[in-house]
Amino acid sequence: MRADKQFILLIALILLSGVATAVHLVQAQPESLRSSQYGVPFLAHSIRHPDTGECLTANQLAAYFLN
Repeated sequence: MRADKQFILLIALILLSGVATAVHLVQAQPESLRSSQYGVPFLAHSIRHPDTGECLTANQLAAYFLN
């Protein structure tokens, strides 16, 4: 097999695996991609309150502003 055909085959395999991975993530949706009832991802960082310095979760912050 010539080098250019091998290269095209390699590119096709890489593209196919990328598309398969994207389809799997959309269908299976792992726990790390799920979100709370306010739309905040479960793995969001804590937010520091500017006045008190207290750490708030992103879910607490969203609940405060949405209610």
